[in-house]
Amino acid sequence: MEKRKTTGRKISSVIALQTIGSSLVISSIGPAMQDSWIVVIIAVGLSILLAWMYGALLKLYPDRGFLQIFQEVFGNTAGKAICGIYAAYAVFAGAQTFYIYNEFIKIVGLNETPQVAILMVSLPLIIWQVRSGPDNIGSCSKFLLPIALIFVGLTFLLGIPFMDADNLKPVLGSGPTALVHGTFSTLVAPFGETVLAVPFFGVADRNIKPLRVMVKGILIGGAVLLTATLRNLMILGAPTCRLFLFVSYDAVGIISIGDFVSRISVLIGINLVLSGIVRIDVSLYAASLSVSEALGTRGSTRPAACCGLLMVVLGYILYNNMLSAVDFIPYIPAIGIPFQFIFPLIALITGRIKSTRRKKQAGNGAGERQQCRENTEN
Repeated sequence: MEKRKTTGRKISSVIALQTIGSSLVISSIGPAMQDSWIVVIIAVGLSILLAWMYGALLKLYPDRGFLQIFQEVFGNTAGKAICGIYAAYAVFAGAQTFYIYNEFIKIVGLNETPQVAILMVSLPLIIWQVRSGPDNIGSCSKFLLPIALIFVGLTFLLGIPFMDADNLKPVLGSGPTALVHGTFSTLVAPFGETVLAVPFFGVADRNIKPLRVMVKGILIGGAVLLTATLRNLMILGAPTCRLFLFVSYDAVGIISIGDFVSRISVLIGINLVLSGIVRIDVSLYAASLSVSEALGTRGSTRPAACCGLLMVVLGYILYNNMLSAVDFIPYIPAIGIPFQFIFPLIALITGRIKSTRRKKQAGNGAGERQQCRENTEN
């Protein structure tokens, strides 16, 4: 494991930026249309339950990392197999983000620049950051989070003259089916992807409380997504939002203040790129650590280069263009369910059963020793 310990504040910043970075990958306007802001609020509440499950699992095995817990609960062979599956999930999540991240840069700002040139700059930087350790990722996230918050708040305030609150009506008009569908999709991605950041607690200070750290990051990320969703809806309207690939960028692009302030979309573009990099960092670190655990070299980030290259190649194998990547987004929740809900829940239940049995065996053993001592004295 890395020698430097990561603080809870840094991990909260990582989780928040990972959530914010989802706006680059997944449109904030889902099937709930004008009620998408309600969906975000409900998803934040449900994601706290997920955080409780992850926190309870870490509390059950305080001397083990998240991935090591699977080996402790399910045995060495099955645990390593699950780590390998988690590595595949992390690589897939990173591949999708990496692909759309590079397409966003090319479409918005560098449309004449070859993809290879963008990759030659971004990929080595991200691999170096992961190889430097989770504390480095946390430090960068801690520095970038206030910038992201300022940019989102500034664009919301500047966009007020262009907003129409009627775009939020009728409230709850999308129907219960759309609300449930939208809530589930938003819960799995982005909030459920917090599971990729849980391995950071393996190198965290032992005195921090994982649940509190995760809830803080989720609330900050959720507040930013809620603000961005309300801004986009009130500026563009739900039907128009569905027409854009990068809703936040295009919504903010409408904002202008005379001839003095224009091209405000540059701020949100910077925001999306920075948070997108952190999101890729988290996926790459989780993938590297999972591969390391599966191969028996605990705590190593040496597979980062191989996993990073695999993410890039996989992204271009899966998607022919930006539209194909967007069309695949509705299938993401089905892919994330086993890793975010099923495996952690089974591990928590199994771990609780084993812990209860150990306590009973320890109690029975102590009782037998006490009985033997009394018999000897008599």
